[in-house]
Amino acid sequence: QMTRLCDQMEDIVKHEKYPSSPHFAKLNDQYHTHILSASGNARLGLMVRQITNMPLVLRTYAHYAPDSLERSMQHHREIVTALGFRDGLWAQSLMQAHIRAGHAALGAL
Repeated sequence: QMTRLCDQMEDIVKHEKYPSSPHFAKLNDQYHTHILSASGNARLGLMVRQITNMPLVLRTYAHYAPDSLERSMQHHREIVTALGFRDGLWAQSLMQAHIRAGHAALGAL
């Protein structure tokens, strides 16, 4: 399912300079929800939901430069690969890089 979500998000990115559609934000939300569900940590999921929401994510992508957006999509793919190998440390490292890159894309670091 995560691979399918990556395919759909990448298709939107390929056809839109800045993916600002609610559909893109929904796909991204579903992707990250799969990760949170797989963690088996309900409290983590609740904490993430308290600090992020769909309108915030949607506004965030509007500020990504094309190279930052491409990097985000690459992170998504590599996270799927790491999870497929059941390599938690690799997945954790990628998720940390994904979050830091998102902050950098917004000038927050």
